[in-house]
Amino acid sequence: MPEKGHVVAGAVLRVPHWDTWYCRVATHFATRRLFLPLYVGTPIAELTEAWQCGEEPSIDITAFVENGREPGDRMVTEVVIGALLKAAASGALSSLSGKVTGATWEKLKRDPSKKAFQRALGRAIERYCETEQRLTLARPLLARRGPLSKDEVTAELGKVLRHDATPDPAVLAEHWRATMEEPVTADLNAEAGALLELLHTELRDEELFRPVFAQQSLDAIAEEAATSTGSLEQLVESLSNLTELADSHLAELTDTIRAARPALSAHVRSWTCLINERTQGFVGRAFVFEAFERFTQENTRGYFLVRAKPGLGKTAVAAELVRRTGHIHHFNVRAEGINRADMFLRSVCAQIIAAYSLPFTDLPPDTGRDAGFLSALLDQVSNRLRDGERCVIVVDGLDEADTSDHELANVLFLPTLLPRRTYIFATFREASPVQLRIDCEQLSLNIEASSEENLADIREYVRAAASRASAFITTERLTTDDFVNLLTDRSEGNFMFLRHVIPEVIHGRYDANQIPRGLENYYEDQWRLMRSSGKMEDYLPVLMALTAIDGPLTIRAISEFAGISDQFRIRTALDQWGQFLDKDKIELDQRAQTRYRIYHQSFRDFLRQKDEVGELAFTHQEALSRASDTLLNSLYGNE
Repeated sequence: MPEKGHVVAGAVLRVPHWDTWYCRVATHFATRRLFLPLYVGTPIAELTEAWQCGEEPSIDITAFVENGREPGDRMVTEVVIGALLKAAASGALSSLSGKVTGATWEKLKRDPSKKAFQRALGRAIERYCETEQRLTLARPLLARRGPLSKDEVTAELGKVLRHDATPDPAVLAEHWRATMEEPVTADLNAEAGALLELLHTELRDEELFRPVFAQQSLDAIAEEAATSTGSLEQLVESLSNLTELADSHLAELTDTIRAARPALSAHVRSWTCLINERTQGFVGRAFVFEAFERFTQENTRGYFLVRAKPGLGKTAVAAELVRRTGHIHHFNVRAEGINRADMFLRSVCAQIIAAYSLPFTDLPPDTGRDAGFLSALLDQVSNRLRDGERCVIVVDGLDEADTSDHELANVLFLPTLLPRRTYIFATFREASPVQLRIDCEQLSLNIEASSEENLADIREYVRAAASRASAFITTERLTTDDFVNLLTDRSEGNFMFLRHVIPEVIHGRYDANQIPRGLENYYEDQWRLMRSSGKMEDYLPVLMALTAIDGPLTIRAISEFAGISDQFRIRTALDQWGQFLDKDKIELDQRAQTRYRIYHQSFRDFLRQKDEVGELAFTHQEALSRASDTLLNSLYGNE
């Protein structure tokens, strides 16, 4: 093996015995003025083959062989997924050659059309993966030699854009089945149909292709549309993380739930979307996991409670624990209305029955009424566990739970006493009034922003982002250590601050002196930008609607609540504040509609403290009344 730092340069990598080496590959793509280090754990020949799947060549490929370096498989996966989406989109659009006019074909060959199809296909796969416990089933879709790499399949994908042909799910299902490592009981024809329907929805949502569906003609494809390389990169990162989830213990639990009787699995909400989002780029927190492990070894049962202020990553810790272990889990999300005790009890009880093969085909009618059935199930599981085994339930966001129907009882009706070998790992906001009486062992762990453990994790997080901020580091004449120290200092130990600020640093929004200090000052900075933009009147009613309503809203709902008839004005505001919002899609009025909600409670709290929002919300009762009238009229008509 060559010395550390041995370099081989050239567009085609020729290195003796490359298949036994871990290499660090760096490339500069002609279309992206970025320098991306890729840690490769696969044979270089396979990597270069993946790169050449697309029509756009990579240049300046340099391989560094480094002894003893742990390979970064995720970066390899991102390269392969990016190449897969690119090749599939090219194949789908190429299949339309000869079936459209010459002018339309010229538009389809352009880069914007390919990028739009890539985004739509990627989002369709993402949505498919994140629903109905499909993690393992979806894994082949992202494999380099999976069904989407086949010409017959990409031709069917192209038919989604045509109104004179219908894609055949059986073609996709046949190639899908051939790439499954084990026989599946799922109806792959139905699953292929579901994926194609999602692709149809996502293509229709793309600005470039929207006229195609509106006018039912490919000739109506738009001349041009706004493109975002960043959104495609984020999508590839999300899909890469989903492949890791598909190989994790979480997938084992989702497979078990999917195989359970429909009467049971119907009670279990899929948390794949949340877990995928919160575990992307996850680092550190070893001190939390090690403390929990010690607690379970030193105690035969009990509650392990994690307290922290907003933005310190409580949900991320819970999500990562579930990813690593496949423990039974529930996340309270007040903004989506998923915070009632009956929801928690039904979901957790159904998971317990499925995971431990308990003799129940459905839940008793009174499952969500109190802790009685949950406690009975935990007793049964405890009696079945062998030495060294344990039952763990992860519950996130106790402070977001609705306790209006059980104010004097434990939050979510959590049992006061747990049986042997049973543990509950729960998180909640520091200083929140959580009602919780515990009559067995317990341990509380407070995550302090200024603690050495937390700051060490902050530094690790920033250092992992340093390669993407190379332009900033060079411009500001910093070393990597300088960059890590700067952002660690300005973050004040808050991960939510870094989630927002690092992308802005990468895209040149700040210089070193402009980076605000702390999450609250970052929010203030964004607020001042809105004021100075001259569009306060446009943005504020939209933000008010999202702040006042504890739930996701469609653009139509925002229009009603905010009293704004101009939907373009609403879309502009949502685009401007997109980094603070979460989006999902639902079927409404026989078409997919996007819903928006504020991503993090800390930003909602910040907005609610603003006088302008408070005053507008106070005078906005008339708009709320109008929205209610509109809903009633749509249901019952004018009488």
